[in-house]
Amino acid sequence: GKILLSRLTAEAQQQWLDRFSLKRLTPYTITDPEIFLKTLADINQHDYCISTEEHELGITAMAVPILNMQGDTVAALNCLGPTNRIQHAYLMQNILPLLKQTAHDLRAIL
Repeated sequence: GKILLSRLTAEAQQQWLDRFSLKRLTPYTITDPEIFLKTLADINQHDYCISTEEHELGITAMAVPILNMQGDTVAALNCLGPTNRIQHAYLMQNILPLLKQTAHDLRAIL
């Protein structure tokens, strides 16, 4: 979800926040709108997202955008695993390049 939201305009992001509340799912869920918007800006800038126990305790997820041939974000590709077995460095060095390459390969069929 954050990958898709990060690609929206600031106005559209604010409209989304006005319409939907940031429900706390775990102690790590971002519920402060300012922090959430900053997080979306960071995700958009870096072109990936890592969420550690934000949606479910014990789960870390990484996601990248999938673009169509016009360059529009149409979906997100993610993977997840147990937080106690996934190191941030491993995600960055091994998983992120695979996700980005797969997202790029999917672009041709969208």
